Order: sequence, then C-alpha cells, then structure tokens
Amino acid sequence: MTINILINLSIVILYIIAFSIKLAFLNGDNVNFFNTNKYVNTYNIANYYNQVYYIECLLLIIVFHKILNFLKLYDYVRLFYASIFVGFITIAKYFIFIVFILLGYTSIAHILWGPFIEDYRSFGDSFLSILLFTAGNYIF
Repeated sequence: MTINILINLSIVILYIIAFSIKLAFLNGDNVNFFNTNKYVNTYNIANYYNQVYYIECLLLIIVFHKILNFLKLYDYVRLFYASIFVGFITIAKYFIFIVFILLGYTSIAHILWGPFIEDYRSFGDSFLSILLFTAGNYIF
C-alpha cells in the first residue's frame, strides 16, 4: 500500500469514528438534558465532545496535508517558515542586545537616583521606569 492510500483510508476511518461518536451522543437522553430537572452527568458529554474534537482536529491536519500535497504548496510553506525563522533569529539577537543596554541603564539609574526618587528605589522599579522612559512615558 502506498502512503496516499493509507492517508485516504485514515481520513475515511476517522470520519466514521467521529460520526459514530456524534451519533451515540445524540440519542434521546443526551439531546434534552437542558429541559430536565433531574441530575445530568455532564462528564460523559464532555468526554464525547473531547473525543470528537481531537478526532476532527486530526482529520483537519490530514486534510490540510492532502490539500498542500495536491496543490504542491510545500515549497511555499517551507519558504514562509524559513523567512519567519530568519526574522525571529534577527529579532532575538536585537532583543538580547537591547536587554543588556536596558540593564546597564537600570543599574546606573538605581545607583544614582535610588535614594532620592521613589520610582528607582528597587532594581525592578528602576527597570520598569527605564522601560517606560524609553517608551515615552516620562514619570518624574
């Protein structure tokens, strides 16, 4: 058997399983549980819902894989992933650089203004004040 036949077979089997669980849930007692005054155990209903939810998520992933395979979009998805990954690495390097600069300014502000200004009394307050200062919120 090839992989496409297995994927198609798994789609059909998962759809039948999800449909049968929904059908089992829709028997007479579970449909009208909002209109009754007796105690209703909602654990089984939630369990049915979770099972169907997971199966349908798996179905969605498999069908999405089939669509990507049919439209031959894997190269575009790979290109999109690579460009986001390169952008993330660049932003992470910049973020590390900025954090060290902010920590330096925070330590200097805490040492200089800590005894005199309330916003710089602790290191955390100093960091927050410097961060707000760089964002344009001047608190004096």
